[in-house]
Amino acid sequence: MLNKKIILVLLSVILFSGAFAQRNNVIERAASKLTTKITTKLKKELKSKKGKDKIKIVVMNFTKDGTNSRMTGCEITKKLSHSLSKNKLFNVLIENQSVNSLMAKGISDPNITNLDYYKDKLKGRTPDYNISGKYEISEDYKTFSLKNVVLHKHDDINKTTIGIENVKCSNLTPKDRFYLIDLETVENIPQLCDYMTLTFKKQTNIKNINLSNFVYKENGLPSEFSEELSEKLAQKLRNVGDYKVTRSIIRNSFNKLTVDHAPHTLSGTYKKEGDRLKINAILKNENRDEILRTEDFYIHTKYFTDSQINYYIPENEVSSQKNSKKWNKEFDKEPVVDEETVKNKFKINITTNKGNDNVVFREGEVVEFTVTASEPCYLRFIYILATGEPVLLIDNIKIKKGKYKIKDIFYCAEPFGAEILYLSAQTDEKFDTLEVDKINGYKFIKGRPADILKINRSKRGLKKDGYAERKINFVTSKK
Repeated sequence: MLNKKIILVLLSVILFSGAFAQRNNVIERAASKLTTKITTKLKKELKSKKGKDKIKIVVMNFTKDGTNSRMTGCEITKKLSHSLSKNKLFNVLIENQSVNSLMAKGISDPNITNLDYYKDKLKGRTPDYNISGKYEISEDYKTFSLKNVVLHKHDDINKTTIGIENVKCSNLTPKDRFYLIDLETVENIPQLCDYMTLTFKKQTNIKNINLSNFVYKENGLPSEFSEELSEKLAQKLRNVGDYKVTRSIIRNSFNKLTVDHAPHTLSGTYKKEGDRLKINAILKNENRDEILRTEDFYIHTKYFTDSQINYYIPENEVSSQKNSKKWNKEFDKEPVVDEETVKNKFKINITTNKGNDNVVFREGEVVEFTVTASEPCYLRFIYILATGEPVLLIDNIKIKKGKYKIKDIFYCAEPFGAEILYLSAQTDEKFDTLEVDKINGYKFIKGRPADILKINRSKRGLKKDGYAERKINFVTSKK
């Protein structure tokens, strides 16, 4: 009997301490510290009230950068409202339930930082002060801060504001870090685009943005998710951010933007962390090789399972990635851009109707190619299917100097995965013949990658500056 009592007492202690730890999270601790600082700042005014009236306060949404509202900001608003309401000196005009509905409605509304947004919930009551501020989370999620916290005196001709000292919580526990990451995690792609747009909305002196497909960090390739994100993000950046957005990005042999592009590019990588994807977005001025801003976002991987969107190359297509690496390894043994080709006068470039930077084509989409050549030349297109099989797509067509759109039109079809297009060009004569097997309309090239590329480059030694190469790595996917 005694043992049972001891066990029950221990269980009670464990449950109570667990519940207390859960309630006493990092935002509650920060809100409690901030309440103390606010009380200290308003001490004189509290004394003048002489217990007659409470100070009426509205806590507005805290933002990450002054414009971008996330669930973390909503949680700060709620916790701070609750912490202030426990102090008998304050009358918090918008209760937790109302804060919940306001935040659910306005999470992606930039007006959430304006007092007018809260008018309906105030029901004609006028606050003495409204509180606003920002929050900051360190990159390793070990430090959480409330910054730029300001008390705005309402209906004051002099627009009096009272600054509050920053609140900082350091050495966060794993539980705290997981709690913050959970709050920072979005539920779907549209919500992710809302957050990203608000983050990059107010960039001074930027009107045009090149939007590149984000790539999976493990293999450096874009995916079905990359294409879906770019489509929806481009719409948001145009409609909400007032940007002119270019998606068909074209780069030259040196991986530099071509001259007809604006210098600013929004790109990034993503990787899996637990049950989330961590997306690192980078806004960069490529002319100056300067990163203007970088920001992390999180999205639940469950969303991809439910919506059947792949963010990586599926298991049945992994072999395509291996085959791509094999071909790229052979191709890069003799680099496309080396000291020799830099000096060459003869240069070529190739792009698709979607550009040549992290390109994704979906099933049924039209695939078109345009070549730019500095001299008249012969062209050979070798296409590496997702299965790793080389196909002779176009051979020994002659083009004039300048831009030339290939007349053949192709459609994205199975097999899907990582694929490569190699373009070889030479000025003096046609390429040597490749052995092929014609199967189902395809010309499959016989031989190993090294042997095929050796035949292609056989004339390079005769006249080095009359030969050039380019390649495009891209991904094909189902609809």
